[in-house]
Amino acid sequence: MRTTRHPTRRSTWLWFLVAALIAGCASLPEASIPDEAAQPAADEQETLEVQGLTSADSLVGDAFRFLEPLASNTPDPDELDTTLTDFLSVEVCLVANDDCTLLATLDADGIDSAQLRLEDDAFYMVNWTPGPSDIEVGATQRIAVLVAGAEIGQVERVSTSRGDLRRTLPIRFHVEDHPVIRVRVLNEQGFSASEIAQVLLDDFGLPPEETARLLAEDLDPFGAIAIAEALDDVYDVAAEEAAAILRTVGFDARDVTSVLDQVYGLAPDPLTAVLASAGFDAGEITDALDAVLELGEQVIAAALQLAGFGVDAITGALSTVLGLPADVIATALAFAGFGADAITGALSTVLELQADVIAAALDAAGFGIDLIVGALDG
Repeated sequence: MRTTRHPTRRSTWLWFLVAALIAGCASLPEASIPDEAAQPAADEQETLEVQGLTSADSLVGDAFRFLEPLASNTPDPDELDTTLTDFLSVEVCLVANDDCTLLATLDADGIDSAQLRLEDDAFYMVNWTPGPSDIEVGATQRIAVLVAGAEIGQVERVSTSRGDLRRTLPIRFHVEDHPVIRVRVLNEQGFSASEIAQVLLDDFGLPPEETARLLAEDLDPFGAIAIAEALDDVYDVAAEEAAAILRTVGFDARDVTSVLDQVYGLAPDPLTAVLASAGFDAGEITDALDAVLELGEQVIAAALQLAGFGVDAITGALSTVLGLPADVIATALAFAGFGADAITGALSTVLELQADVIAAALDAAGFGIDLIVGALDG
């Protein structure tokens, strides 16, 4: 006969416990995904604020342009310079006040999609994926494109959603052949100033002054002598024009004096005349003749006089630049051919010397008593 078992007090307690646990689990809320791991909505993924430089702000103007998604430009692919892959790089940095902390440098040595490359001979492209802690919502990143180290364009973007913090950004841009870029690349490859100048003349038809400016303003600028040699070799520029061009592009009297001496082989007198015709003043020329050619004050005074400078300008230069005393200045002026009257006037007007000091200076310069008295009375 089968006996029916009735639940004991312990089994009854366990039954109620299990039932309660089941009921409690059924009422628990669904587990939530932390915000950091949540997948952004589709509209969040498309949110992007971009602030770009206009083409006029670039060193190469319209020859450089960002493409989608950073800018809405549609340049002619046939104008693309396809020779620059090995010289291009992209730098991404995080903007904070006046600083920009570098986040990534992307170039042709990168791996997979992070390798800067020429895409279908239509544009240059590289992908940048932010690191886990690189940027935050609201952060501004600056994306700059460089050719052989020289920046040719940049754009700033602001991350406006969480989705933007993880998304890979395709960086596409267009670069055309341009004299600034050509100088930078050829210089990086080790070509001389004369070789580069020949390219600028043959391929771009640039005049000598523009060629000199590009050579002088490159990231690794050429010096005055190298540029002068290029102007002479390629453009057959004479000393006077070379001096004027070099002064225009920023070289000082010392630089130009070295050029006129070493490249054109000018003697002090014609050299000084060329410096004067280029627009340098008596003080600048005096400094250059002293520092570069190591000429004495008498030769300098005579060269300045032959170049057309007056006694006052020469006196001021000898005093201010060379720091000479009155008697030495008077002697130099006399050597240059100025008379007692002219020297007296300059010492009085320019240096504001008293009569007794002027008389002593004239005496030291070899003037007789009659000339000294006459000059002082005059």
